[in-house]
Amino acid sequence: KIKEGFSGLIAQTAFGRKLVQQPSKPPPPPPVEQRDEDAPFLYGTHYSTPGYVLFFLVRVIPEFMLCLQNGKFDAPDRMFDSVQDAFDSVCNAPTDVKELVPEFYSGDGSFLKNDRNIPLGSTQSGRRLHDVTLPPWCASPADFVKRHREALESDYVSQ
Repeated sequence: KIKEGFSGLIAQTAFGRKLVQQPSKPPPPPPVEQRDEDAPFLYGTHYSTPGYVLFFLVRVIPEFMLCLQNGKFDAPDRMFDSVQDAFDSVCNAPTDVKELVPEFYSGDGSFLKNDRNIPLGSTQSGRRLHDVTLPPWCASPADFVKRHREALESDYVSQ
């Protein structure tokens, strides 16, 4: 059957037939083999275990944080300064995936104190970072760790 009009004339030539032919579908891609590293995962954000550990331990091993951060401490407003603020962030920010380090459950709580008087900077509000602000229900860093350990080993948590 001859097509009418200009396009019909072009379609009657070899070149025109190529132009008006429907393109063939490309072959389907080969099946992708599922690799272990492509398996479903828990976090959709990058996490850095050394960074999170040092977030909590900067007051006792500042040299490791300086090594990780190219010779500088993190911005004071992002540093561990308050147990309550860290708890709120983990509970409310989907990208905050920190886990507590063992020092929260054993030891004397020295990781919560800036006994070395390390210059951690000041927040944007002008507050100087020093010791971590503890919850009102504990009397000292050692009391905080003791109560955490008791809670961890309690029957309520073991159920």
